[in-house]
Amino acid sequence: LLVLLLVVEAGRRWNADWRALAGCDRADPLGAPGCFPPDTRSFFRLARRVPEVVPADGVVLTAREATFAYYSGRTGAYLNRAFTPDSAHILPGLERQGVGYVLLGHTHSTEVRLLAPALARDCQRLDLLLTEPERSALFRIRGPAEGPGDLRACTALELYRADSTPVARQRK
Repeated sequence: LLVLLLVVEAGRRWNADWRALAGCDRADPLGAPGCFPPDTRSFFRLARRVPEVVPADGVVLTAREATFAYYSGRTGAYLNRAFTPDSAHILPGLERQGVGYVLLGHTHSTEVRLLAPALARDCQRLDLLLTEPERSALFRIRGPAEGPGDLRACTALELYRADSTPVARQRK
């Protein structure tokens, strides 16, 4: 009975994925709704805009570093670099590692559970550079000597954290 239930569930998921992918316009996979969930498309659009504000040698912390590097042409640092046993304040550690920017999307559960709260703790040290609907934002880490930012980053993080929508399951 358990095997039968597993087979039925697998078939149901396969059918849902097949129907969704059948609606994907392969000529425009980033724009077509059937190809990727809205938050993933938002991440792609923001990554493409990053060269407008991040210098060629800038390093950006992101949950999808390889995809980010492909679409932006900039160096991506994987999210796990932000978290150490003492992750209460992650910005000084990121700066020591050469990370100057953070792309917060909604493509990985760690962004929602860990990164957004950690950024919110030190939001006055962030500048909000770009946003892309649904839930993607690019922040610049302000140096300690720069003083506090204009608090737009704090507002953006507050809105992000107020949205408790789970991260969508990615289609294969």
